[in-house]
Amino acid sequence: MVATIECDTIGEVWQKAFNLIMVNGKTIEDDNEELIELLHLFLIVNSPEEEVLIVQEQDETMKKWMQENFTQIKRVPELNNSWSYGWRLFNFQGKNQIDWVIEKLKKKPESKSATISMLQRAGEESYVPCVSLLDFKIRDKQLWLTATCRSLDFGKKALYNFINLSRLSRKVADELGVLKNRLFININSAHIYKKDIEKKD
Repeated sequence: MVATIECDTIGEVWQKAFNLIMVNGKTIEDDNEELIELLHLFLIVNSPEEEVLIVQEQDETMKKWMQENFTQIKRVPELNNSWSYGWRLFNFQGKNQIDWVIEKLKKKPESKSATISMLQRAGEESYVPCVSLLDFKIRDKQLWLTATCRSLDFGKKALYNFINLSRLSRKVADELGVLKNRLFININSAHIYKKDIEKKD
C-alpha cells in the first residue's frame, strides 16, 4: 500500500510525512541502529518554490551541508567519500545532466524521457545515493520534477533534500521559461532514527 500526502509547501508535506512515519512506521534495525520506517511513501508539493516552513527551528549546519552536496562537484567524506549530488547532476562521468535535460525539453517539450540517473553501475561505489532518479516533464504548462528515492531520513536530511530539489526544479523551469513547478517524491523507505527522536525529547 502506498501512502500519499499532498500539500502546498515543502514544510507542510515534511511535517505531515514525519507525523505519519511516527504513527504508522515499523521499528527495524539497520547497521545496529533502531529506526522507525514507513515503506512506499509518495509526496506531492504543489508550490515547492514557497519555502515557508512550518518548523520553527532548522538545523543550519545540515541545511548548509545539503546545499553544498547538491551544488558542489566533490567527494563527500561523511558518505564513504562518495561523489556529491553536485557531481552526479553536473559532471556525471563528464556529462552535465541538467544541461542535457534542459536541451532535451527545449527541443521536445512533450518528452517522456528527460530522465537522469544518480547511480553508478552496481558495485562501483560504497554508497548508493538516497536520491536515485530524477524525471522532468512539462505538463499543464508546469515543470514536474519527480524524484525517486531509495530512502530518506526524515529526522535530519529529508527537509533539506526537498528544498534543494525545489531549487533544482526552479533552475530548470527558469531556463525553459516555465512559470510554475511541482515536486513529486517517491520514497521506498521513509524513516526516522530513534536516536534523533530522543535528542528532541
